[in-house]
Amino acid sequence: MVKITTRGNDRVDILIDGKIDADEMRRVVDDIEAELVHVEDAKVLYEFVNFEFPTLGAMAVKLAELPKMLRILKKFSRVALLVDREWMRMAAEFEGDLIPGLEIKGFELGATEEAEAWLERAE
Repeated sequence: MVKITTRGNDRVDILIDGKIDADEMRRVVDDIEAELVHVEDAKVLYEFVNFEFPTLGAMAVKLAELPKMLRILKKFSRVALLVDREWMRMAAEFEGDLIPGLEIKGFELGATEEAEAWLERAE
């Protein structure tokens, strides 16, 4: 299950709970793009609960939608990732180092207040 919630003009929260299949991945990419159509410098709070790897079909959709995914990423300025897996936090922060203009910071699952404070802090 994926839930997308817009919070103000520059904030989007995305909750991912469990496994994502191809149909849900398509819906998520389209929904995120629709939510961000008028947003620039978006601050995004990703929360992964009960993480499971996406299905192969979901990964195929993600690759097929790569141009759209890149357009979406350009709208992000900061991403806080809440997850209980250290390797995911480290991988996300490494990804942020590779994408100009995007800061990504990983937080322990449950550290919502700390993650939100980091999102709002100007640097």
